[in-house]
Amino acid sequence: MKCKSGVEILIHVGLETIALNGEGFEAHVKQGDIIKVCDPLVSFDLNSIEEYAADSITPIVIN
Repeated sequence: MKCKSGVEILIHVGLETIALNGEGFEAHVKQGDIIKVCDPLVSFDLNSIEEYAADSITPIVIN
């Protein structure tokens, strides 16, 4: 996400989740959407991530 102030925020759900090919994830926004506070961004199946991904840790990077 990129804020009007220029701050960028990256939220990465789980580690090595690319191997899941989107299974267990549902995006509620797409690139270019304008979001507001409390808008849902993504839903995910935590059990699936814990079983099939390397880790369920979710790094949040602010730049």
